[in-house]
Amino acid sequence: MLKEQIYNHHCNILDKLTTFDYKTAVKIYAELGNAPGVEPDNLYLYYRLIKDFNLKNIVEFGSGFSTLFFIYIAKQLKINFTSSEEQEKYYDLTIKLLNHYNFENEEYLELIENENAYRDYAIETADLIFIDASIDLRKRLLNSSYQLLQNIPFIIVDDYESLTEITSKFEELTNRRTFYVYNGSGRRNRLQYINYLEDANHTIRDYFLRDQNFYLQ
Repeated sequence: MLKEQIYNHHCNILDKLTTFDYKTAVKIYAELGNAPGVEPDNLYLYYRLIKDFNLKNIVEFGSGFSTLFFIYIAKQLKINFTSSEEQEKYYDLTIKLLNHYNFENEEYLELIENENAYRDYAIETADLIFIDASIDLRKRLLNSSYQLLQNIPFIIVDDYESLTEITSKFEELTNRRTFYVYNGSGRRNRLQYINYLEDANHTIRDYFLRDQNFYLQ
């Protein structure tokens, strides 16, 4: 019962703040043969980071349900968003989802056909990078773009706890802090890892601790 209450609570918050109807989007995604990898409390976290910290350039690696939400927010807040996908089946699925919302997906989503194509994205100008890509792409990002990642204000890694042998390298980035957010609605196996550039003027984790809608570790 508590998990359901938390789930409905965050669905209502999203609808109120962004008019994004999570439950309807989930139904559409299910009709296409998939389930979302992010829960409404995750999307609330992304929205708060983008809105409260005035982030203007969002880059996503690995497309899906989150792509729809990021595009929705990008249009609403008039910010830049790009997403890349290297697995054709997930690219096609995301395209079908976006078509339900009449989004011109070619402006946002690109299929990576060359293993180095992701470098074409302006990583160095990103305010937030969201990583929910294949293990192979995560490795390439860390190995080839490590120094660029050093200066990104926010990095979110989905499924962090199941891929620690790869993503633990983020802990080696200097002058940065980290915290974790789990899904209060029940999917605690989808831990959200937040790595951010340290700012002497405030501690971002403490900022979010004041918001009872988050579940921090």
